[in-house]
Amino acid sequence: MPYTIDNMAVAKTGNEVFVVGGNQDGKPSADILQLSLAADNNDVAKKGRSTVIGSPWVVVGSLPGNPRVQPVCAAYNNKVYTWGGFYANGTESEVHTDGYSYDVKSGKVVGIPAPRSVEGCEMTLAGGIAWTYGSTIYATGGVNKDIFLDAISGRYNLVRQKDYLLQPISWYRFSGNMYRFDAKNGKWLNTTFADKALARAGAQVVATPLGIYYIGGELKPAVRTPQIVLIK
Repeated sequence: MPYTIDNMAVAKTGNEVFVVGGNQDGKPSADILQLSLAADNNDVAKKGRSTVIGSPWVVVGSLPGNPRVQPVCAAYNNKVYTWGGFYANGTESEVHTDGYSYDVKSGKVVGIPAPRSVEGCEMTLAGGIAWTYGSTIYATGGVNKDIFLDAISGRYNLVRQKDYLLQPISWYRFSGNMYRFDAKNGKWLNTTFADKALARAGAQVVATPLGIYYIGGELKPAVRTPQIVLIK
């Protein structure tokens, strides 16, 4: 990597690896970085829509608006999809709900809607995880937008700062929704499934023929679990 990056999202389509958002040398970012596993990255730079930052990585774009730390990212058919993430900066803090698609061939960035809960409420995927299966992008987990924003903005209207980490797991309302995005038609399908076993932040997934292994993550801020859940 050209610099340290943490709390970013990563996806791969074809021979291209993409890193989106996160902290770059400690500074929140909305950049889209590309690593080509097959071609000379100078070919990407010659298209006039990127900045070479040090071989083999190239900045090919940036998502509009505030930076996105802990977004989710998945790819399908030469497009990279990113949702959620947060930006902690006092009164300017934001917990993103919307997302963007990046077209690998054209370099265009297009806004896409947020997922919605079983009840139909717009949700954030900040701290969640996403993966592609066929032409469907699945996503789950993540923080509660209002509770998390109250904390990262420093307002602490919902609970005193010294008590923020002391609440029971259920108080933080991490999302257990299972979201499905139809990548062919560019729209979210109705959310019909939720389970408290999926209500985590910072988990990882591994897709296998047996199902999706949903691994680790936080049950609430600063409390992690070793549990693995199999999603069939």
